[in-house]
Amino acid sequence: MNAQITNGTLLIAEPFITDEHFFRRLIVIIDHNQDGTLGIVVNEVSPYFVRIENEDKSTSLELPLCLGGPVDQKESINILHKNPEIEGSVSVGCGFYWGGDTYEILTHYKNGLLNKDQTFAISGYCGWAPGQLQKELTAQTWITSKFKPEYLSKHSDDAWKQALTDLGGTYEWLSHAPYDASLN
Repeated sequence: MNAQITNGTLLIAEPFITDEHFFRRLIVIIDHNQDGTLGIVVNEVSPYFVRIENEDKSTSLELPLCLGGPVDQKESINILHKNPEIEGSVSVGCGFYWGGDTYEILTHYKNGLLNKDQTFAISGYCGWAPGQLQKELTAQTWITSKFKPEYLSKHSDDAWKQALTDLGGTYEWLSHAPYDASLN
């Protein structure tokens, strides 16, 4: 199921991908243009949390840390949230937004305008050079779909299986692929 790639497109890793960074991963596209593609893994929540504070430490927000991809994991933390009015944020579909001004995010939280249960810190991202993602789609490395918020709240393998099941047909059948195909 290959479609036009836009913000909010969900990439579902095919079941036999061997790269550990992408094995059974769901990636939502943040930006796709002539310069390449940026996306984040949405089904890899770590056991860690990130605390964001304003300068005088009068407001702090602790968020679950998701591992968004192998690029810049130690240098880059962005916020996935549901507040379109935050300056600089980008829509990724289903009412979720990526990034934006951190102090504005904290102000929204302080004023009760940010739902903490639907806000995530994302460390790192996935990136593709121009044309690279299209080649991977042609090679059937990825199955495309639409991002659904419930994929964020499931364990990584459960979210991957659910995304395939939601597509039905052959894709649902693929959701039952063994974790290690060599044991089959």
